[in-house]
Amino acid sequence: MKLSTIVIALSILLAGCFDSTNNNGVETESFSGLFTYGDALSTFKPCNDVKVYWLDGDEAGMQAVIDEAQTLATERNLPYQSIYIEFQGYHDSGPESHGIASGYDGLIHLSQFGDADIAVPDGCG
Repeated sequence: MKLSTIVIALSILLAGCFDSTNNNGVETESFSGLFTYGDALSTFKPCNDVKVYWLDGDEAGMQAVIDEAQTLATERNLPYQSIYIEFQGYHDSGPESHGIASGYDGLIHLSQFGDADIAVPDGCG
């Protein structure tokens, strides 16, 4: 087999590993920033941005993020504790962007949860 054929085949295979679309075919992007959760509150503020978005998303990913935020709130015995999160998602302009979400700079849909930490990295303010 020629080397060029192998390189092309590997390129095609690797491209599938780095697909940036979700199950609905929507283009996703990486997000990192502060998530705050509480009674009637689910907000996300990207690192080094003044905008605050309503955060919604796939059930499993959202539950993981909510669990992390609630654990910190319980440990500190204070509601509305912000945690640092990383995830794949997209800006959503669907019907969910009305109602509660309409009071924010927009709606971000979490497609795939990445990581969470109570420590906010330097440079993420």
